[in-house]
Amino acid sequence: MKKSINEIRKTFLEFFEKKNHKIIPGSSIIPKNDSSLLFTNAGMNQFKDVFLGKKEPIFPRVATVQNCLRTGGKHNDLNNVGYTSYHNTFFEMLGNFSFRDYFKEDAIIYAWELLTSSKWFNLPEEKLLVTIHSSDKETYNIWKNIIGLSENQIIPLKKEKEIFLSENFWKMGNSGPCGPCTEIFFNNTQNKEHQNKDILVENNNYLEIWNIVFIQYNLQSDGSLIDLPYKSVDTGMGLERITSILQRKKSNYKIDLFQKLIFYIANQNNIKDLENKSLHIIADHIRTCIYIISSGVIPSNEGKGYILRRLIRRALRHGLKLGIKEKFLYKIVPYTIKLIKKFSNGNMKKKEEIGKILKLEEDQFLKILKKGIILLHENIKKIKKNILPGKIIFSLHDTFGFPIDLIEEICKEKKIILDYQKFNQLMEAQKIQSKKSKKFFFEKNYQTFKIKPTIFLGYQEKKIKTTITNIFLKENSIKKIQTLNKKIILILKETPFYSESGGQIGDTGKIYNKNFSFLVEDTKKNGLVTMHFGRLISGEIKINANVTAEIDFKKRKLIAINHSATHLLHSSLNIVLNQKILQKGSLVNEKYLRFDFLYPNSISQEEIKKIEKIVNYKIWENLNINCEIISFKEAKEKNAIFLKNKQYTEKVRLLSIDNFSHELCGGTHARRTGEIGIFKIISNNSISANVCRIEALTRKEALLSIQKKESIFNKIKKNLKEEETKIVKKINFLLEKNSYLKLIYKKYEKYKIKETTKKILKESFLIKKTNLVIYHLNEKKSNFLNCLINNLKNNLNSFIIILTNETNKKISVLVSVSKELITKITAVEIINFITKEINGKGGGNKENAQGGGIKPKNNNFFIKKSKKWILSILESKIKKHK
Repeated sequence: MKKSINEIRKTFLEFFEKKNHKIIPGSSIIPKNDSSLLFTNAGMNQFKDVFLGKKEPIFPRVATVQNCLRTGGKHNDLNNVGYTSYHNTFFEMLGNFSFRDYFKEDAIIYAWELLTSSKWFNLPEEKLLVTIHSSDKETYNIWKNIIGLSENQIIPLKKEKEIFLSENFWKMGNSGPCGPCTEIFFNNTQNKEHQNKDILVENNNYLEIWNIVFIQYNLQSDGSLIDLPYKSVDTGMGLERITSILQRKKSNYKIDLFQKLIFYIANQNNIKDLENKSLHIIADHIRTCIYIISSGVIPSNEGKGYILRRLIRRALRHGLKLGIKEKFLYKIVPYTIKLIKKFSNGNMKKKEEIGKILKLEEDQFLKILKKGIILLHENIKKIKKNILPGKIIFSLHDTFGFPIDLIEEICKEKKIILDYQKFNQLMEAQKIQSKKSKKFFFEKNYQTFKIKPTIFLGYQEKKIKTTITNIFLKENSIKKIQTLNKKIILILKETPFYSESGGQIGDTGKIYNKNFSFLVEDTKKNGLVTMHFGRLISGEIKINANVTAEIDFKKRKLIAINHSATHLLHSSLNIVLNQKILQKGSLVNEKYLRFDFLYPNSISQEEIKKIEKIVNYKIWENLNINCEIISFKEAKEKNAIFLKNKQYTEKVRLLSIDNFSHELCGGTHARRTGEIGIFKIISNNSISANVCRIEALTRKEALLSIQKKESIFNKIKKNLKEEETKIVKKINFLLEKNSYLKLIYKKYEKYKIKETTKKILKESFLIKKTNLVIYHLNEKKSNFLNCLINNLKNNLNSFIIILTNETNKKISVLVSVSKELITKITAVEIINFITKEINGKGGGNKENAQGGGIKPKNNNFFIKKSKKWILSILESKIKKHK
């Protein structure tokens, strides 16, 4: 079976659909409800709560194709990429799942049928081996007695002291759903005698293609195993790996998707060696970066953004190794996105946006990279005993910003050991020094500077006259400053600026007099002192100067409105969910509000509608919002809502919205609920175990959101030319029709390839027992040529095939030479001759090559000339051989 990656994906889904599995989309690569993961790393991630018994399964049998990233943590393939043939940072995982339905026997039978049946993947049975958990006798009996494998094909992996530490005991992390598994390996060698020891270490000889996990336990944080309420099955098979086997390639990087991408990168950067490992790394990383950026992540120094930055930097480093000295990743974005759309179901953002993000990151890093590599190589020449000193590692990292992982990789290639002990000592010393420098701000040591508490007047005033009591530049107290745009902190005697607290962001605005203007960018509190962070825009600031402090009142008003809306939301949740909601966090700014709270269940759409209805009704009643200072005891008597884990003073501030809401709060608020205008929930998610998050908009932002959705709906309505009540029905009809047309077109394409193959074969030449095929086409779809050339190869023994295709006055060329002829003439030699004739360029290997150029004026003359040249080469090689 030699199918495209698209056909293999589709075949997998078709097989399980016939086995009564519901085909559902994979989840986002950004896990929505699992804080333990940076990226989705397995098909089972979206079903974690189902396996744990927290959620009821919607379908008993499911099959998915899941986009996965494995770049850190327990599942980290990053360091293997480029050094092995079968690892990728991003890959598609084919998975079938059983929730309280079939278990071990059916799961194994399905896997074996798909892999070995002539109707499906048609792999030779003798080429497959399996591993099992040594204690799992049931699985052993299924493979031995039901499937009929020989003893030599079943490898029990040794049991460790703890059952879940065994190689064949799958677990998601240090806790969670888990169970014994059975893995299926493919023998990539010609040897019929399987070597059991090799199976334990995955290599190019024995390739793991499918892992079938029998979920039956819940691993606790203390290492104990608890039986799950129901048994389930979770399987995973890498699409790129199974494609390499079915396309008879001994590397993921040889499959159709990667070959096109590698050839393009090489062609764009004038690289001749298509087998270079650095090309593999760049191809892998650019694809992964595009998926990550499309999910909303941008490069940064932590979390998901750090993974993205690390991938970009590693790709650039390997670009330098190939001799690419300028930024190049952003240039290959459009073609990579085109391939992703062609070979998968990737829904990419605009290529211009992705390109801009990559270009900016390349600009910033190439300067660091070039300088860092020069310095590193200079130091490597001076080292003794093949050890790179910790001082050098620290200097490169701390002074020049050179990433540790790149130092590690360069030294790994040169077999140089890194002095981590000294490096870690220097890093720890730096952390201690950094903490000391921040002592004033984070350890409340303001008595050193005799700072008096700031008087807050911001509840009543938006603009006041006051005095500057302190100026700070970093940790230093200064008396004056006139350096523009330097980040400094001002302390005032009184302030109208609200400091970040209780989820509400700090105020912004300006502090000024006739001598200077200072832009306040954030306001924070340190004990009883309010710190105004910002930059000097003009003039000179002096201590004890009399100033005007003025908040951005338009922004403050929007923040206050969103804060009042949060209180309405909290009380509405209590009513709709019929219990006292315990707040776990919040964020209130001028754009939106976010509210996190403990709740064991998911919130339905109907419940969301009820919550929205209650909040909006209270807004339209234009209720009075009142704040008063009372004793904490009185507040509890009024059943006021307050945070259970917070320490309160004797006197507290109670915020009351008529008789609907009573809550302790130090934030700023609207005067009446009518100021909120309208309230709309835009997001409702579970962010961790039993913690829900609701995000909402008010006023203008809410209206814009509603209008945006309405605009989209109206466009759909206009394009479909259908009444509102019939739109869903029409869309379902069009989707079905589209699927049918795709099927018809595919059948037509197969027919066309078959007929074109017959026509070409009739016009082929037989030269010295070699079939010479030279044929010119006019096809818009490049995939047609690939299918055609594969079809021709299957119909010929000894052959040289040259297909040319004309599009937009340009000509593209595909060349293929059978294996027994490559000692006489190669595909690369032919493509080099042809591209020289058409003023173009190309590349490839001995058996396959491709290129392009300008359409020749006389196509027949061009074909005759190519034929004559090939004939002369063949004749000269035959004479030489004799």
